[in-house]
Amino acid sequence: MNYNQIAILFLQGFLVVFVILLLFRHRKKLGIGVLLACLGLFQFVQVFLSSAIYVSITNNFIVSPGSSIFFTATLFALLIIYIKDDAGETKKATYALFIVNILMVIILRTLGWYFNYTSTVNLLEVAPPVLYTSSKVLLVGTIALFLDSLLIIIIFEFISRKVRFLFLQICITMLIVLSFDTLFFSTLAFWNYEKLHTIIISALISKGVFTFFYSILFYVYLRYFDYTDKELVYIKIKDVFRPISYKQKFETAVNIIKKVEEEREQELISANNEKEKRIKELELSRSELKKRLKDVTIGYSDHTTGYDISIFSYILGAEIIEKHFTLSNNFSSFRDHKISLNPKSFKDFVKKISKLSVILGNL
Repeated sequence: MNYNQIAILFLQGFLVVFVILLLFRHRKKLGIGVLLACLGLFQFVQVFLSSAIYVSITNNFIVSPGSSIFFTATLFALLIIYIKDDAGETKKATYALFIVNILMVIILRTLGWYFNYTSTVNLLEVAPPVLYTSSKVLLVGTIALFLDSLLIIIIFEFISRKVRFLFLQICITMLIVLSFDTLFFSTLAFWNYEKLHTIIISALISKGVFTFFYSILFYVYLRYFDYTDKELVYIKIKDVFRPISYKQKFETAVNIIKKVEEEREQELISANNEKEKRIKELELSRSELKKRLKDVTIGYSDHTTGYDISIFSYILGAEIIEKHFTLSNNFSSFRDHKISLNPKSFKDFVKKISKLSVILGNL
C-alpha cells in the first residue's frame, strides 16, 4: 500500500474542493464566471492526467488523479450550484464547460498537425499520440459531463424525496452519477485497452472513496458555513439547517400558498357566518325600532356618493329614501350630478333593495 501517494491524492482533493467552495461562497462579489474559469482549468488538467498519469496504490489498483479528483470535484460543483442557486445557473455552468471542452478538442487536434512537419521543434519531446488521445478522451468526457449534469438534477430531486439527511442526499446522488460516468466514460474512451476491466474497477473504487470524502466536505460547508435560505425552511427542528434546492424552494412556496389559501377560505367562512349573524341582529333592531315608532313613517334624504348609505338606512327602517337621479354623472360640474344615481347605478340600487327586503322579511 502506497500511503504517500494516498496522502498526496487526498491533499490535492482537499485543495481542489477548498478552491471551489471559496469561489462559490464569494460568487456574488466575484461573479460566477471566476468559478467557471476554475472548473474549465480543472477540465484541462483532468484531460491530460486521464490520458497520461495513473497512480499505483497497490499492484492491482491504480488511480487516475484526473478522473477521481478533478472531474469528481467538477460534478460536485455543479451539484452545489443547483442546490444553492437554481437549475438555470446549473445549465449555464454546464454549457460553459461544454463549450470549453469542445474548444479544447479542436485545439488539441490542430496542435497535432504540427508533428506532420519535420520543421517542428519539440523541445519537451511531447509524443504526438498524447495529443490525439487527449482530444478523444476530452470528447468522450464532454458527452459524459453533459449527461452527468442532467442526472445530478434528476437523481438529487428523487433522492431528496426519499431521504431527509442532506449528507446522504449528496453522497447517494453522486455515487449513482459517478458510477454511471465511470462505466460510460471508461468504456468509450479506453474500449481497446487490455486493462479496461482494471481501469473500470479501479475508477469505481477511487471515485467512490472521493465521493464520500467530497460529500463530507460539501456537507460541512452547507451545514456550518452557508446561511442562506433559512427563512424558507419550515421543517422539523432537527432539520433546521437542511438547505433546499431550487425546485424544493418552489415546492415550499407552493405549500405556503396552499396554506394561506386554506386560511383565507376559513376566514371567508367565518366572515360569512358573522355576516349572517349581523343581518339577524339588524333585523331584530329594525323590528324593535318599528315597534317604538309604530305610527311614524321613517325616511332618509341621501346626499352622498353611491347608494351604500341609502341601503344602510333601509336596513335600519327607512321606508322612504330620497336620492337624486341624473342621466350622466358628468353632465355638468354642478355637485348634484356627481352624487346622483345614473340609470345603471339606480337599477343596481333597486335590485339590492329588493334582495334586502326578502332577507329582512319585508315582502
